[in-house]
Amino acid sequence: MKLIADVDQPGSRVDKYVSLLSSVLSRKAAGIVNLQARLARFQRHLQEHEILKEAL
Repeated sequence: MKLIADVDQPGSRVDKYVSLLSSVLSRKAAGIVNLQARLARFQRHLQEHEILKEAL
């Protein structure tokens, strides 16, 4: 019970760890969204290239 009481205190090491982890996950999620957008642009480029190639 003492351990739970210690962890439940503001500024505890677990609190700091969770905050840091949340920050890291937010950055990773933003990176994934960016990568998905780049992939979508690349896919559109490939589709446009195929359309042009078929027209020739």
